[in-house]
Amino acid sequence: MDIFASIASKVAELLVEPAERQLGYLICSDGNIKALTEETEKFKEKRAEIEMSMNAATTQLKLRHSLGKKAKKHTEDVLKLQQEGKFDRISYPGPPTEIHLVPSMKAFSSRTKILNQVMEAVRDENIHIIGICGMGGIGKTTMAKEVARRAQKEKLFGAVVMAVVSPNPNVTKIQGEIADTLPFKFSTETELGRANELRRKIQEIGRHMGET
Repeated sequence: MDIFASIASKVAELLVEPAERQLGYLICSDGNIKALTEETEKFKEKRAEIEMSMNAATTQLKLRHSLGKKAKKHTEDVLKLQQEGKFDRISYPGPPTEIHLVPSMKAFSSRTKILNQVMEAVRDENIHIIGICGMGGIGKTTMAKEVARRAQKEKLFGAVVMAVVSPNPNVTKIQGEIADTLPFKFSTETELGRANELRRKIQEIGRHMGET
């Protein structure tokens, strides 16, 4: 009898435990579904954040690539302009007492438009500095001499002088070249004193032009 009771008890235990477990699943199913739903939403949000970060990183890389290409292009353009603007001398000295200018500019007839523009600037009293730029060998010096010849012919100035102005200019030498061309002799040796003497001489030439 005890044996049957023990067997019945064991059978009941084996039957009840799975039933309780399944019942627990049924009771907790709503909670499990809710937890699963919440985790799914969190996963979606995290995925969206990752996608946004990746898109932002891709956009940033594209922007930096574009800016890098533009910066490289601008650098190349600047270097090209710098190279084109390099020349050893801005002007050349003439003989001590007189500048012998070219009789005409026939060899540079293609530069007529540029020459006319320079002459218009020379005639403009509001313009005080004119630059003729370009690579070596294109005729800058010849054009400058032609401008000087025409300016003398039109009597735009009382005197026309030319002097070498190097990248590291020797001011005393430049002053001497200008004085020799005028012609004019310095009575002082300092740069400041010679500059004042040249200024007075140029003003004197300007007064003579006004009187004529």
